[in-house]
Amino acid sequence: MNQRADLLLTNGIVVTADQNNTIIHNGDIAVKDGKIIAIGENLDIEADKKESLNRSIIMPGLINSHTHAAMTLLRGYSDDLPLMEWLADIAPAEGSLVGGDVYAGTFLACLEMLKAGTTCFADMYFFEEEAAKAAVDAGIKIIAGEGILNFPTPSAAAPEHALEITEALCSKYKNHPLVKICVAPHSAYLLDEKYLLRSGEISMKYNIPLMIHVSETASEVAQIKEKTGKTPIRYLDSLGLLNKNLLAVHCVVMDNEEIELFRKNNVKVSHNPESNMKLASGISPVPEMLEKGICIALGTDGAASNNDLCLLSEMDTAAKLHKVNKLDPTVVSARQALRMATIDSARALGIENETGSLEIGKDADLLVLNHNLPGLNPLYSPESHIVYAASRREVGDVYVKGKKMVSQGNIVHSDTVSAIRNVNKIISKFEKKIIKTQ
Repeated sequence: MNQRADLLLTNGIVVTADQNNTIIHNGDIAVKDGKIIAIGENLDIEADKKESLNRSIIMPGLINSHTHAAMTLLRGYSDDLPLMEWLADIAPAEGSLVGGDVYAGTFLACLEMLKAGTTCFADMYFFEEEAAKAAVDAGIKIIAGEGILNFPTPSAAAPEHALEITEALCSKYKNHPLVKICVAPHSAYLLDEKYLLRSGEISMKYNIPLMIHVSETASEVAQIKEKTGKTPIRYLDSLGLLNKNLLAVHCVVMDNEEIELFRKNNVKVSHNPESNMKLASGISPVPEMLEKGICIALGTDGAASNNDLCLLSEMDTAAKLHKVNKLDPTVVSARQALRMATIDSARALGIENETGSLEIGKDADLLVLNHNLPGLNPLYSPESHIVYAASRREVGDVYVKGKKMVSQGNIVHSDTVSAIRNVNKIISKFEKKIIKTQ
């Protein structure tokens, strides 16, 4: 008896991002109970629903390895400043946030990411339980991390409180279909050694990612060296925090010895090129890390420093930035950039067994790019088109665990207009004036 699927997608150009980078030029994907149960050409499978992709590209849903989703509330609020001035400028607005604000800002971010093909994101901010609720309501996967800093935050009276929130979230969302938790100490310059160590202990206790900003700017490196006598990476190494769970974000200012430390300790890196460019932080040595076999994931950072949450444009930027920086068109190939936003982001977040590539047994987190548009024709290399030509305009359908969340570029289950209005009501309390469009 033939296997029966809930959904059968046919006649697509299937870019799997699997170990062999398999591309099936006339491929089908069968989905049952939110999982991929078959993939190949001319599948002989009955399905409750069958859709032809009409030669569109189908690929894994994109995975944003680092953002601060609720900072959609501050998009354009404080632009064209260096990092430390920017952080100080947005601080008063962030200090006024309450849980409902974070929910609304995160919900809008979720819709933005879904419309751009993202099916999972790793978040670091305040009121992360509200962020998790927003992601669930929007129907997108989240790895939520309560921001841990030396001083009180809008949601935590002290670092110890933020650590308690993190552990409570681990218990609450254990085995949740859409929510996972990470530990999110902000940085070595905004958190004392005691709490960095406690963060590492919680990461190991629950075997979850430890996401932290590392060596983002030269001034940060100088600050940590003055405080500890070591660079941020060597300081974290001295604390025993360089390990397989560490997701080091940014990693702009690094030397060869530090790259080797990352390789030796299986540290993962979240590369956020557009934010680094906009804040003039510098250029991460990604080609050198790739040569060492270090897992490089791709992230957008928050909408206040990017200023969008589109991983399609981030892939394009990542590939081109390093080519021009090295004056070498062969570094960071389209395939490498694509993997950074899919399977390597999944590896960096410890979810590679469930998502990040199109393989039997994995969740049906899918992105369909409408090939039948002028900007994606003619087609020689699907991987090159995805990285160098595709944009949000070409996003057709997006599925999370087999459920269609975006149909022909339109959000299916949420009211986008209401989400925008809710955010515009919130930001009226901020000091700076904005032009409302809804």
